[in-house]
Amino acid sequence: MTRTKYLALFAIIPMIAFVMMSSTIDDALALKSQGKNTPGRVGTASYGSANERIVCGGVLCSEYSGGYSQYVEDKQGKSTVQTISPKSSTSTSKSSPISGGLLPVTHVIAKNAYIIDGVTPKGGHDAFSYDGSGHKKLSAGMIEVDLDHIANTGTITAYWTDLNGDQMMLKQNKFAGGNEMYIGETIDGVTQTILDSDPIAINHFEHGTTGAGPTLEPTLFVYLASWGPAEVFKNGESQGTFEAHMMITDGARDMHSGKIVKSDGTTPYSPMTPGDSKVNHNTVQLHMVYHTAPLPDGTNNFPPPFEVFEHLMFYDINVLR
Repeated sequence: MTRTKYLALFAIIPMIAFVMMSSTIDDALALKSQGKNTPGRVGTASYGSANERIVCGGVLCSEYSGGYSQYVEDKQGKSTVQTISPKSSTSTSKSSPISGGLLPVTHVIAKNAYIIDGVTPKGGHDAFSYDGSGHKKLSAGMIEVDLDHIANTGTITAYWTDLNGDQMMLKQNKFAGGNEMYIGETIDGVTQTILDSDPIAINHFEHGTTGAGPTLEPTLFVYLASWGPAEVFKNGESQGTFEAHMMITDGARDMHSGKIVKSDGTTPYSPMTPGDSKVNHNTVQLHMVYHTAPLPDGTNNFPPPFEVFEHLMFYDINVLR
């Protein structure tokens, strides 16, 4: 099952119709990367510094209450080690302080684990279950993420008891691919955006209308993300190597209802209309997914190309670094 080529997660779903989202992308987000020579490109040695005074936590500094100076004061008032507890997902105010510790966040331990295990109309496995019906709490689960975003090295180790009582483990120490959007310079009043493919990335945006990955999730500010191969074990026996993606993001999913919703706060989110979504900027959650290679003929599952697609969520995050 091990393969020699690892594709970046969420960048490999051409058969899903909702990648045709160009009409929903704002003019600013329609400015695509020109490669490694793009003016203002954020390279692997300057993720955080390149966004200084531009991005304040999960929003543009121009939208942060009190601006950049207030954001600095808010950061200085926080501990470098803190537990991020889930909050209500009813607020989407972009002017509220961001929970998430001092940036960059590169080493966390997270607990309070759920798995997304819904059912599609065709009877397949739904790994996103936007209406919350497949959002199921696990009896045990934790994940430790310890990454170096400059060297693109580190480890991810997750343990959980699945819904059948099997003891599962995921281990990752190799990283490849990537699909993220950074905020660039503002030219003539238009904020430039930069698409990149760093395998470990901090302080960027993904999904929704960004063009960085498909619209499986709303537009999310991402504190830390990684892509690459991970080996999965079941009751101590290897199940093979899968393509994996981890994100620590603003609150896409309500922990209590399990829903990802549209801007009305009630209707389940649709990847066909990625600009219509509601995200909680006052909480943080960790996503860990792994999947098999895409199949050309698709399946009854969602996302359709994947025979196996497992999606774990962790809501209590202890920031170590």
